[in-house]
Amino acid sequence: MPAVSGSSSKYVVIAGWDHAPHLTEKDKTELLGSALPHERDARSKGIPALGSGAIFPVPDDLIKCAPFAIPAHWPRLAAMDFGWTHPTAAIWIAWDRDADSVYVYDCHRQAEAPPVIHAAAINARGMWINMAWPHDGENETAGGEALKQQYRELGVNMLPERAHYEDAERHNSVEAGLADMLDRMMTG
Repeated sequence: MPAVSGSSSKYVVIAGWDHAPHLTEKDKTELLGSALPHERDARSKGIPALGSGAIFPVPDDLIKCAPFAIPAHWPRLAAMDFGWTHPTAAIWIAWDRDADSVYVYDCHRQAEAPPVIHAAAINARGMWINMAWPHDGENETAGGEALKQQYRELGVNMLPERAHYEDAERHNSVEAGLADMLDRMMTG
């Protein structure tokens, strides 16, 4: 492997349980059974764990599928989170109503870029797709205009109001949204 940080005296070794001759197959099975699903590859194979920003303890194999053509009758929606030092991010989803399954089929993520850059990336994926946005889209920037309006003026099809739950108890709950997504991931 190439030297780490330009030093010729450092290198990276990825080692797993198969490189540990003292572990029996029974030991490996027991250890794997005691690890959480999202920790198994890191612990057993030495594959680095999910990095910064990882939210869900769900292995990729559980939620990934082979690419396929999205049927024209499936509704689509995009959603974004505004950022600067932490990246602005957007995802595109399609909903199979018959199976009640939601597929994330594209994403955009970039830090330290103005709305004009993000809007170009978003619009390139289909200006007809509605864009959901969070409460901070109502915040005014240094220019005095709300983020949601800046994106609208750049051609992004922003929904008329911010994303939120209808019921007062969960109205602006990030945790409720994360729990709903985790439930869907864990149940297929």
